[in-house]
Amino acid sequence: MNKKMKRAICVGMLMLLSFTGCQKNSEPKAELAFVTDGDDVKGDIVNQSIWSGIERLAEENKKVCQSYVPEEKSNAAYEKAIEQAVKKGAEVIVCAGEEMEHALYQAQREYRDVRFLFLEGVPRDEEGKERLRGNTLSMEIAPEEAGYLAGYAAVQAGYTSLGYLGGADEEKSREYGTGYALGINDAAKDLGLSAENITLKYKFRGTDGISPDFLNEVENWYREGCQVIFTDGGSYGNIVTTAAEKNSGAVIWNGGSSTSSSVVMTIRMEYGNMVYETLKAMEQDEFEGKKQEVFGVADGGINLEWNQDVLSAFTGEKYVAIKSKMSKEDFNLKEGNALKNPDAFDLSNITVENFK
Repeated sequence: MNKKMKRAICVGMLMLLSFTGCQKNSEPKAELAFVTDGDDVKGDIVNQSIWSGIERLAEENKKVCQSYVPEEKSNAAYEKAIEQAVKKGAEVIVCAGEEMEHALYQAQREYRDVRFLFLEGVPRDEEGKERLRGNTLSMEIAPEEAGYLAGYAAVQAGYTSLGYLGGADEEKSREYGTGYALGINDAAKDLGLSAENITLKYKFRGTDGISPDFLNEVENWYREGCQVIFTDGGSYGNIVTTAAEKNSGAVIWNGGSSTSSSVVMTIRMEYGNMVYETLKAMEQDEFEGKKQEVFGVADGGINLEWNQDVLSAFTGEKYVAIKSKMSKEDFNLKEGNALKNPDAFDLSNITVENFK
């Protein structure tokens, strides 16, 4: 090989290396980021919903989006993942879950040019003090509306003996249960049914733990005549569906998905809709941080699916009527604990009993 050819090859290699380096440095930034709580995007139904909203907005506005899965479920791992997103050019970072509250508390202060959307949580320090900065918007779905929709629809579907189980999160347990009771009572009233016709039995467990004793307890609910059970969405839901399957009972599934044949209704938490609509507003410079927003039926944050073959009495027209009722400006649900204090909520069309 002569000297001229060697020189040409060397020049060519240098140009190739230079071009490759430029390509690496010119990699497009990912303006929209989703940092999960450690679970994979495709392996978690909530994460899937959130990601679908981000992807939809990115596609419509020709933006690049990227997801980041922390190496483990810890504050250090969450902070590292958020830092990676910022370095990649994130202008908006979406996070979800109470596990990330401490990491968001630090991140919103450190990256003040980045806007944060935080679902189902509020940034708080190690001592539990909450703080929302101007670059952070907290969003959550109204548990009481989810409960109301479940209760109202269940009675319209023909159920007269209903049950409710609350788990470890006392506040959400109370909100779901109160909404459920109010929905059942209103549906009974609208259908001309009295307390002699409709029974609601409940228990606040105070835990999401499972055991053979708990399975037997739920089975007894069904054996004693309870037709359908709704829960606050705790991790013990699979035990409830198992008990229902063994005793020809029914379950109203709260959030996520279930393949159990006993699930006759499912309350859908539409996190993707929430994220998409918020990001869309941000594109129009309508972002307002330092506050919490609550999404319900009227905002498309909550939907209902049901097994039409099993619940032939519940029609699409009835569902539209419920949504219309809950979307009116004057629709509101009284705060408190309707199950423990039924007289204070005028639950005169149903009989409320505490399972102990």
